[in-house]
Amino acid sequence: MLRRALAEAEAGRLVVGPGLADAMTEALRGPRFRDLALSTCAGPQAAAAEQLWAALARACPGEEAADPAALLAVCALLRGDGALANIALTRAREACPGHRLGAGLSAAIDAGWGPREVRDWLAAGG
Repeated sequence: MLRRALAEAEAGRLVVGPGLADAMTEALRGPRFRDLALSTCAGPQAAAAEQLWAALARACPGEEAADPAALLAVCALLRGDGALANIALTRAREACPGHRLGAGLSAAIDAGWGPREVRDWLAAGG
């Protein structure tokens, strides 16, 4: 599912309907899928991943938006786009105030983390 969604994003055909949003939300609850999703933020499909996470952060209702919003923040931080990262983290916090990845990323930004630190963190296992 993730591979297919990334391919659709790369081809400019990504459509996030309720089916994909629900499936991704469910999958992101599992640690293995979450780790895989996190790895897409720095991999060769990072631009497609950023599109996917942005679309899901917009499409998912309520607290379900927190995971894709936090993943969008990771993509943005890796590109050095602190403004987008902060917008995405605001979305994550509003969706789920206690979201662990969102809180951790906010603390990292406050500590002055940039792309290099985020890459090092991902390389160490996130």
